[in-house]
Amino acid sequence: MPHVFRFSRGMVAMAAALLISQGAAAEYLIVSFRDGTTTSFDLEDRPVVSLQTPMMTIKAGTVEAEYDCDSVEKFVIGDPGSTAPALAEGETRLTYRDRNSASVSGLEPGTRVTLYSTDGKTAASAVADASGSVTLDLSALSAGTYIISVSNGQSFKLIR
Repeated sequence: MPHVFRFSRGMVAMAAALLISQGAAAEYLIVSFRDGTTTSFDLEDRPVVSLQTPMMTIKAGTVEAEYDCDSVEKFVIGDPGSTAPALAEGETRLTYRDRNSASVSGLEPGTRVTLYSTDGKTAASAVADASGSVTLDLSALSAGTYIISVSNGQSFKLIR
């Protein structure tokens, strides 16, 4: 059974602290925003949520994302060994289960996804297919930190 954390604008810190104290060993995390959009993470490592006002930071091994706390409605953490549910309408999902590829799904067909190195150079780029998915091959890239930027405004930091 997944753990659901729903909170008012002022309860973000308490929910994040609860998540950290539980040490949830999950493989997926779904973040729902007040504007009705959703972002989810299907990850190899357990996500940890922390708060440094006004930002909520999600870290899971080699992946990191930040969101303004006031924009977050709720987040759901999957049970250990569980898999993320099917994508909800309007949900964008990052899947990063090995260091050789990263996928973004739930996009509009034709949405551009670009992988940047920390010095701002384009390391890879692709366009979402008819199913709204993009998979970036990372196997030829050197070890380092990269940013996946989606033309819809989403971005994710990952370490290869």
